[in-house]
Amino acid sequence: MTSKPGDVPDDQPVSWGRALVDASRAHVRQIRDGTVVAHDVEGHRVGYAVCGIWLVEDCADPAATPRLIPCSVCLDMLNRGEFVDWER
Repeated sequence: MTSKPGDVPDDQPVSWGRALVDASRAHVRQIRDGTVVAHDVEGHRVGYAVCGIWLVEDCADPAATPRLIPCSVCLDMLNRGEFVDWER
């Protein structure tokens, strides 16, 4: 299934990030108790994506940036409401 940026549920806070691997793919940052989880490390926002990949910086919303491809695993998990707390 191909996911599009518009597949993000309206009631979810969404913050996009990118990993070192495949920098053209935008991932949805991990959400804990309805809040986006990210840590500031030496000026970079790092943390896990919903899909489990480690993110090294923020990126634009793929809906506004055609060169970014949204992660279909992140979008699928977000739409199903299945969240893993990768830090616990």
